[in-house]
Amino acid sequence: MNKKKEIVSAWGAVPEGVSGRRVVVEAHARAGARSFDLVGLPGRMVREAVDRVQAAVTNSLPGLVSFDRHWVINLAPAGVDKRSTGLDLPLAVALLLRGSNGKFPRTLLEGWGFVGELSLDGRVRPVAGVLPSVLALKEAGATQILVAEENGEEGALVEGVKVFGVRSLRHALSLLETPADPLPLTTVGVEGETPIVDFRDIAGQILARRAVEVAASGGHHILMMGPPGSGKTLLARAIPGLVPPLERSEVLEATAIHSVVGRIQAGGVVVRRPFVSPHHTTSPAGLVGGGSRPSPGAVSLAHLGVLFLDEIPHFQKGSLEALREPLEEGWVTVTRAAGSVRFPAGFQLVAAMNPCPCGHWGDPETACRCIPAEVTKYRKRISGPIMDRIDLVVEMARVPYRDLRVDAPAREGSQAVARRVTAARTLQSQRYTNEAWRTNGGLPGCALDKHAPVKGEADRLLGLAAERYKLSARAVARVRRVARTIADMEGASTIEAPHIAEALQYRLRPPTC
Repeated sequence: MNKKKEIVSAWGAVPEGVSGRRVVVEAHARAGARSFDLVGLPGRMVREAVDRVQAAVTNSLPGLVSFDRHWVINLAPAGVDKRSTGLDLPLAVALLLRGSNGKFPRTLLEGWGFVGELSLDGRVRPVAGVLPSVLALKEAGATQILVAEENGEEGALVEGVKVFGVRSLRHALSLLETPADPLPLTTVGVEGETPIVDFRDIAGQILARRAVEVAASGGHHILMMGPPGSGKTLLARAIPGLVPPLERSEVLEATAIHSVVGRIQAGGVVVRRPFVSPHHTTSPAGLVGGGSRPSPGAVSLAHLGVLFLDEIPHFQKGSLEALREPLEEGWVTVTRAAGSVRFPAGFQLVAAMNPCPCGHWGDPETACRCIPAEVTKYRKRISGPIMDRIDLVVEMARVPYRDLRVDAPAREGSQAVARRVTAARTLQSQRYTNEAWRTNGGLPGCALDKHAPVKGEADRLLGLAAERYKLSARAVARVRRVARTIADMEGASTIEAPHIAEALQYRLRPPTC
């Protein structure tokens, strides 16, 4: 007997970080007492799949397969830990074809991949991490992939492969025998998506509005400091409405991250730039990622969007210090005994804080109750290295009543600001066509002389400020990046002294007392 014909292989996939890995499910059966040996480092949820799959096959396709044999099921590669219920479907398909006594040809599985969980009655349920799993199967050579119907739109994002949404194991089997048309791509939003705030809703705050426009134009990190109710949160929530929408490649990146943590609605993908606002009690692992089985944190969920840290001094010191790597590199590396995982974290940091614990330091009308030492201690909760990585710092005051009385239609709205932001970003995109970064905020120090040269009066002004205010090398570099953005907003090819002057205005922190 041809031993090769006794083995049936079906391709599945499991998420691994924010990417995926193909898993080959091999099924072999021989005469003997009814038993199952599942090998190849299956996790607990995969070991439980054997009983679940048996019940699903028996209840949905009665009489088709007899399990009264000794089964050996291997999950390859054997050295990789597998922890996903998405292997239910490829396991069921392998058992069906091996146990159906030749009713289905082995060639039926050529070019196919499978991702889905099974219920006891044979229904196919959605799983997290479908997009990276589909990408992994495509890279391995699959041309047609079956996923749960609810995961279909997410999987259909991947070009160059046919994705079919299935309702049940019986439905999957019928598609294997007679493939239909693949799913069309439609998009909805990401779960918990924050509504966009229009700039028109923000009263007063001319300087802060300008600073936010500069930050949005160049993808710069910004800190807003002002009393409660001055509009810091509204300005932060307005930023996603100012920047250009996600490109298709970015949609894939963002959706893959949200998918692996189960934040995608049934049938949805990420179409807007994410806005993530973790609570100040969030642990370092919750902020940057981690856990015994590393998963993405808030900084990765905010990839290609905005990470808003409201009342940033109240975040744990360890959480804030953990931001150093992603702010500088755009990645987070989580290392555990089993190995390292790297998560993307190319977010724009938008932070807000009160000027002092009581919130009224510097207010001419409301007396501050804090002593100078308390104000200093409060502000020092944000360390120097973190402040060095923030491009713009803007002070805000309480909005006067006369500004509140200005009718909203009379204020400039997000649509007009977004046109200017898009024009500035288009210049940057053209300048950095062949580079790894797309905005001035990501411009590395080694490329500043090429893309953001400072000469003449601009260089003299920057040098004087650096000496007087003891700016670090990193701070000087960030001033140059912001100045480059301000020049782009004006359509200027070179950085002039006024651009440096405005950039310095956002860089220099006010005195504590």
